[in-house]
Amino acid sequence: MKRLTLIISLLIAIAAPLKAATIEQLFLDEHAGVFNLLDRQARMIMLDNFKSGAKVPVSNNMEGDSSRIVALSEREITVLTSPARQVQARLLVNKRDSIIIAVETVSTPYRDSRVTFYTTAWRRVPEADHIKPVPAITMLYRSAMDANAQAELDALAMPMMEMTLEDDRLALRHSYKPQVTKEVYTKLEPKLFDVRYYQIDGLKLKLIK
Repeated sequence: MKRLTLIISLLIAIAAPLKAATIEQLFLDEHAGVFNLLDRQARMIMLDNFKSGAKVPVSNNMEGDSSRIVALSEREITVLTSPARQVQARLLVNKRDSIIIAVETVSTPYRDSRVTFYTTAWRRVPEADHIKPVPAITMLYRSAMDANAQAELDALAMPMMEMTLEDDRLALRHSYKPQVTKEVYTKLEPKLFDVRYYQIDGLKLKLIK
C-alpha cells in the first residue's frame, strides 16, 4: 500500500509541472525580462480582458504607457508591451522537452527583431545551444555578397529584419524598403528575398522552399 501511495505521489509530482506549462501560465510566471514592463497583476488583468473580448489596454511600468494582448492560442501569445514593442512567445513541444521561443520586435520606426530561447522555467538557453542557423539578414540575400557590395548596401540602409512566428514557422522579412527611395530600392530588390520561411524543428531552422 505504501509503495502504491509513493507511485501515485510521484506521478502527481511529474504531472503537475506538465499541466502548468501552458502559454498562459508561462506568461504569468515569466521573470527573465521579456515582459518586464508588466507585473503579475497587470498580466492577469490583460488575460481576463482578452478572454472577455474587452480591448482595454492595461497600464504598465512606464509612465503614461500601456500594454495589451493582441493574440492568444493554446501555445502562443502576442503582446503589444508598448506602442513600439511587440513580443511573440510560443511554447515548442518536442519529444525530448519543451522550450519557449520569444520574438521581440521594435519599431524605430523600422521594424527590427531578435529571437531568444528559454526553458519552461524561463532560464535562457545557453548561447552554444541557440537555434541553428542563427537568424541573420544575410538569409534574405539571393546570393552571397563580397565585402564591397556589403559595405555599399550598409551605407544605403540599416540591416534590419523583422521576424514573426506563424505556428511552427519563423518568417523573416527585411526592413530595407521603407528606409530608401523608390529608385534605390529598385536596384536592391533583385538582390533580396522579400520573405523567407523556416520550419522550427527543436533548435534547428529548416528552410521551406
